[in-house]
Amino acid sequence: MKQNINWHEYSQFPHLSQIECLGEDIQTAQHLSILHDDFKNRLEDIVTMEISPWIITPFNELEEENVVLQEELLQLSTNAELKPNIDNLLSIHQVHPSH
Repeated sequence: MKQNINWHEYSQFPHLSQIECLGEDIQTAQHLSILHDDFKNRLEDIVTMEISPWIITPFNELEEENVVLQEELLQLSTNAELKPNIDNLLSIHQVHPSH
């Protein structure tokens, strides 16, 4: 496709044959194409790098984690099986404050 434009071969695109293409335009297009390829090669490792979501949106992740922790705390605080154990630990701590 690019070669066809360079050679002014527009048979596949009849509307392009009516447009006058200047040499400067072709040089500019070639230069931009070379720049694009150069940047693509130079930045390939950055583009393919996998970035953790918490780096991109750190505050969203904290809010989600905070909600999870709040839910776990709520489950622990309402757990009927743990209530006697917690009360027992509190009474031991009050009797022996050095522990």
